[in-house]
Amino acid sequence: MQGIGSSSTASVGTSVQNNLCESEKNVGTSVHSKSEKEREISLKNLTISDNASIEKGTSVHDKIASEEKLLEDVNVIDPEKITESLENLVLGAENENTEKEETLKQALDEWEKSGNSWGEENESQDFGNGGFSGASAQNKNNFTEVKSKGKKNKEEKEEPKERVPKGRRYVISQLQEARLIAVSTSPNKEDEWPLFIEIPWNVLVEMNNEDATDACVGDDIYITKFQLRTDKFRTLNESTWFYQGNINWQATATEVEMVGIQEYRMKTGFVVETRKRGKDGKTGSIRVIAFGMERTSVLYKRQCVEVDWDNLKKGMFIDVALAPIEEGWLIGPNYILPPGCNFRLGTEVLARSNSKIATAAGSFEGEWRWTAASGIPRVFPITQQYTMDEIHLAETLIAAALIVASEEEETSRMETTYVGPLTRVSEENRRNFTIMFASAEKKFIKKVTEIWSKDSNISAQTSYRSKAFAQGHVNEVRKLESQDNKIRIEVEITLVVNQGKFDHQDDFESMLEGSSVILRVREGAGGFRMQAETFGFHLPSIVCERDTPQAEIVKSLLGRSGTIDRVDESELDNLDLNMECVRQLNDKQRHTLVHWLNPGVGRVHFTQAPPGTGKTKIAATCIAAALRVEPESAVLASAMSNLPVTKLVIESARAEVAVDMVAFFSGSARVRYGEQIGQLEEYLLEAKLRGEEYKQSLEKSEAREVEEYLKVVRPQPRHAREKAVGEILMRSDFHRVAFATTFMSAAITGAHRQTTHLILDETTQIPFCTVMHLVCHMPALKSVLLTGDKRQLAVHLAELEEVIQRGFGLESIVEQVEECTRVTTTTLERCYRAHPAIVDCFDFASYRQHGERVIAAVTAEERAGLTNSGIHLPVNGIPVVLIDVEGQNIQDPTSFSLECPEQTEVVLRLVKILEPRDPNIVIICLYTYQAEIIRQSLRKIDSRVAVHTCDSFQAQEQRIVILVTTRTLTKGTRATSDFIKDAASDGSFVAFSAWIICSC
Repeated sequence: MQGIGSSSTASVGTSVQNNLCESEKNVGTSVHSKSEKEREISLKNLTISDNASIEKGTSVHDKIASEEKLLEDVNVIDPEKITESLENLVLGAENENTEKEETLKQALDEWEKSGNSWGEENESQDFGNGGFSGASAQNKNNFTEVKSKGKKNKEEKEEPKERVPKGRRYVISQLQEARLIAVSTSPNKEDEWPLFIEIPWNVLVEMNNEDATDACVGDDIYITKFQLRTDKFRTLNESTWFYQGNINWQATATEVEMVGIQEYRMKTGFVVETRKRGKDGKTGSIRVIAFGMERTSVLYKRQCVEVDWDNLKKGMFIDVALAPIEEGWLIGPNYILPPGCNFRLGTEVLARSNSKIATAAGSFEGEWRWTAASGIPRVFPITQQYTMDEIHLAETLIAAALIVASEEEETSRMETTYVGPLTRVSEENRRNFTIMFASAEKKFIKKVTEIWSKDSNISAQTSYRSKAFAQGHVNEVRKLESQDNKIRIEVEITLVVNQGKFDHQDDFESMLEGSSVILRVREGAGGFRMQAETFGFHLPSIVCERDTPQAEIVKSLLGRSGTIDRVDESELDNLDLNMECVRQLNDKQRHTLVHWLNPGVGRVHFTQAPPGTGKTKIAATCIAAALRVEPESAVLASAMSNLPVTKLVIESARAEVAVDMVAFFSGSARVRYGEQIGQLEEYLLEAKLRGEEYKQSLEKSEAREVEEYLKVVRPQPRHAREKAVGEILMRSDFHRVAFATTFMSAAITGAHRQTTHLILDETTQIPFCTVMHLVCHMPALKSVLLTGDKRQLAVHLAELEEVIQRGFGLESIVEQVEECTRVTTTTLERCYRAHPAIVDCFDFASYRQHGERVIAAVTAEERAGLTNSGIHLPVNGIPVVLIDVEGQNIQDPTSFSLECPEQTEVVLRLVKILEPRDPNIVIICLYTYQAEIIRQSLRKIDSRVAVHTCDSFQAQEQRIVILVTTRTLTKGTRATSDFIKDAASDGSFVAFSAWIICSC
């Protein structure tokens, strides 16, 4: 996929997608449990017949250990200490500067070495990634030797003799239909040994040892003789080493001395995808995931034992055999490569110190009582009927689903990596460049525009193995005319050289002179890996064993039975709360406050708040009141995105919170929402660091970090290390009220160990797994307030793998709340925002059918912005207008989005009429392409009216809303838009005084 330029501003480069063969593209990086205890069952003695079918033989190991007994035996008795250790690992990832990688690795190593209890437990259990010291592929004393002489006897296995094999050590890189592919562990060693060697199945069979045919990916194999190929594949290059999902080999092994088989651990996972092949549509391979793996893995029929192969469906549980892989190796979807290998597709994932790979699979031997309507098992929501064993298994499967979500995000960035030279915008400009992507595949171009979006952070490397020498961001993305049947996207970027202990100036100068570089969009804000480790290590279950308010909160969120603390609302009158913000509350809002202030054994309270009912106001009042009643309280107020956080800060300031507040925002947020965040100047991290007295209390290294932050936070906010410096502040000068997004909150390591109260706003947008992750890392927590509207749009999961969009805990926390009897609830009813006619509309559409109601709390005269504007309305006094536009839709050439030119024209005419009367207008479009076209058209007439898509306008409000819908079928046909069909959409855009709906 060449970067094709038609002008001097275009750089010619190659995207990683160009290197992917068709099968690789398809990969994407794209019950009562019978034994929820971790099982140690080795998939050995699989007899490979001549036609490569598999029959299950006798297991070498068949030991089922009770996890509860193991935790007892290894003396894991301090869950709080475990939590702190996990925080150091799970929350310690600081991705803002590549120079810190070595420091993080040293900290991880020290953590692994501290104490033996976790190590002992890992020897008995199958723990995945994340720092628990377990079997390492680097320790070759743990594998079983398989020689042509036959099996070792029992004594030999107990006391293995040290011996140096005569053959050359290779590692099995890939399983294919009729062969194994082995790869050299020294890919750059210059000798006569090839990089890839084919191991035919018959060579293993001829060893006269059935264990030899158990060889799987990751096992050692010692080769003594081989025969080089005589065709073109004797010498491989970047374009010939990989074809249609298979690695090509340079030679064939004719004699194998020994096979070193790794120890396997069984872990329950699930099928992510089944792939059909041939005209009969039979299953050719499956893609599976289990916690402990770095990514999904492709398995073939020969690797699956006693599995009903042809009836497998995505979402089905499956027991996966996991084996260790050496740190530094590259993990592909169905192969592995050694460190330093010059051949790679660019979508491989780097193995960490305790990474595992899937080598085989067996049928799920337990029973699971919970299924979706399709009959596929579902894990979420967790109901009251779940046993603790079932919750334990659910945690494992939620962790696996989070790895799939992370892989989807990471692989999309990998596939859209740019490789090639950059073009400078001008000779004098050393910071701004352009690159170009070109492809005939609209699906790929759509992915490029999603990943390389405006303000995205990027980094530059000279090679895949080198550190980033520069970092920057995307300034603008332009869609150019197609050329040679290829869609072209030009991206303008800014890059600056990385500062630090390493000198990168030479690499930067080389880039300026035209050298090829690798550009990638840096990690997004999903945080899925951190959350996966929280669930994979069963932290919710561990916390439940404590006798603390935090434990009761976790139990409440898991639907466990227990004490329900009843609250007498008259108690609020007995508190000394002579505060204006409290006096302004209505009865329903006071109901929320009194529950918040009476945590009992541990409180979770949900406030169901339709649009305009004052949920942010009550959240701010709760903060102020909690600190008045208990001055030693510590509150974290958070939301999924930045704008709701800014509103929380503003409302809290109005509520006159009595302590110094601090708000954390990433550099990207400061750029994208500069106007809103700029209003919070006195509460930003920068303002808290200015005092000289404070700096004198820091260590020298911390003081340097703070000075560097203050130097760049205004001129180069993207380079400011908000997370690292925020951690320094909260450790040295703890602030009792903090505001941040959920991702930022989790990423500031250890900042919330003293937090006693947690407020989460817009909770319909926050996944269950995110909430549980935060709660599990707040040991002092005793009260949680969730605010949101379960009738509005939930978490957007459409970009993730279909299998994990439902039933694996990535859905909204609100869905779980409905299953939790211990969660107390308030339903707000009085809408203070919209015109009564508009309130009636969304009350009828979204609430009345559920036995709820929304009542207008303001009069029509107070919301007369449109009715008194002099415009003739279809119904006098009713500020709701539907304009039926006849037109033809046009599809975006770079995506599947739509635009209607006739609608654009109507919107422009409306803006010209309305903007002089009332500039408080927003235009909201269902399609991104429609929004882009309208935005461009408004610029031409110098209009300042903002244009948004549905998602980008969440948590905002405006006086007049112009909603632009787009018909995808002919008149009279039922709506196909998921947004239009979803009743939750009806209250998404509530204006102060008017709705104008343009329907094509």
